[in-house]
Amino acid sequence: MVAETAAVERAVAVQRAEDALARLAADPSSVEDPLLAVALHRGLRDGADPRPLMGFLSTRQPHYGHHNALRYRWGLSWRAEPGHALYRRPAGSGAVHWRPAEAERFARDPSAYGRRFMEPIVLAAHLRLWGDLAENASDPKLAGEASSLLDEAMPVIEHDVATWFTAQDPWRDTFGLWLLSAEPQAVARLRDLIFSLAVRYGGIAARTRVVLGLRHPFHERPLVSASAHLAMSLWRMGVYPSVIPDLVDLVRTSQGSSGAWADGEQPSDILTTLAAADTLARLDPGFDPSLTVDWFVRRQERDGWWRALDPEVPWLTAAVVDWLALADRPFPDRFAWPSAPVWTRDRLTGLTTVATLDELGHVLDGLPSLGALPMEAAFVDLAGFGQWNNEHGQARGDELMGVLGMALRELPDVLAVRIGGDEFLILGKPGATGLDVVMSDWRASWPACLDAAGMPAVVSPRVVIGEAQGSGLRNLRRLLGEAIGRLKVDYASPPRTGVQRRLREGV
Repeated sequence: MVAETAAVERAVAVQRAEDALARLAADPSSVEDPLLAVALHRGLRDGADPRPLMGFLSTRQPHYGHHNALRYRWGLSWRAEPGHALYRRPAGSGAVHWRPAEAERFARDPSAYGRRFMEPIVLAAHLRLWGDLAENASDPKLAGEASSLLDEAMPVIEHDVATWFTAQDPWRDTFGLWLLSAEPQAVARLRDLIFSLAVRYGGIAARTRVVLGLRHPFHERPLVSASAHLAMSLWRMGVYPSVIPDLVDLVRTSQGSSGAWADGEQPSDILTTLAAADTLARLDPGFDPSLTVDWFVRRQERDGWWRALDPEVPWLTAAVVDWLALADRPFPDRFAWPSAPVWTRDRLTGLTTVATLDELGHVLDGLPSLGALPMEAAFVDLAGFGQWNNEHGQARGDELMGVLGMALRELPDVLAVRIGGDEFLILGKPGATGLDVVMSDWRASWPACLDAAGMPAVVSPRVVIGEAQGSGLRNLRRLLGEAIGRLKVDYASPPRTGVQRRLREGV
């Protein structure tokens, strides 16, 4: 009964939040709100029209100056005020501040505080909206206008993100890194900057183990918030895996009895809790989100909003709703493999390399609950590849490797790694099953891939699948390699769709 009541309360909270965002998206006066982009993007699936906002933005001209709130056509929060009356706090409701220890800093210069707070949020929101419209809008005119809007803004966006490299504000810098690294449109346009920022703070964390504050009231104190931001960002970008376990451990051991988190001796706050809960939900299968779900539900405002300060309300409300949906899914569905930096991928196949595989092993070893989950893996080699290479030349062999790499990259929910030559390792998600079916379906489609590429090659995949705890990945890889050798003996000339075998337990 308690669980059923909690589920109903959560569903009601989510619906109230979605209704609040829909009201913002539908209000004609919201075009001046820089976070209308959040509500519009959510509403696109239900027919929300972005053209009024685009029309409004076309009448604006960006201003100059790094601290100018109108250096983008969409503007930024001014004096950290709400962008629209729909989420302005009722008169007499009292001040809200997510970090009371910084209230004096905020009162001294609310404009500077608001910029620090809102820049990453607004950039991520507009990169998502206009990037998705540029790629997917059915109206070519709208797609072209969205692309032009981003093209105009990109030099300013790049400059703003580049200022975070000074590492003088660990919370703001890692907050921005966390937001941008989670947004595919941002990664597509700012990959080098995001990667470099991750390296910058990964290097700092390698010296200090966790992210430390630099100014009062958090000077040289561990920041749970920034450590959570950084852990998730490093994982997504595939860099500095050696520091992720310490960052996650700080987050995991800092949760309060209410299910929430805070920095230092502050009361639990919604932004630290969101970042910490997001990181643990995605990387720690031992994390129980139920207390945190209840904490979020209790802190929703009557009109459906969640609030940390004021100007961020639409973004924060959408982010909490998304996290509540994430928390309701089983761990394998929450987990995602990291992307390998472009320059570390195998040149021929575009896949990650064995060096990255070794780095992932450090994370699985350092996060006990993650490493304890069973993980399926498949070892793949191509029968007939050597003969094809000899008969048609190395250039055609390289083309064939490219076809194979593209086919393996399209496999759902796995990480494909080139071990060397024509040998590959396919990793299923920790705790997930079904790799046998995935590989069987892939083998069945393989001849069509070759035919589409104009390669009537008789090269057939041989596949061996096994399972072990994630922390035993290195040993599993060895066992699979030995088993593929036996499969080569048994099937020297397999059919065009290849052959597949399950590694017997204990072999």
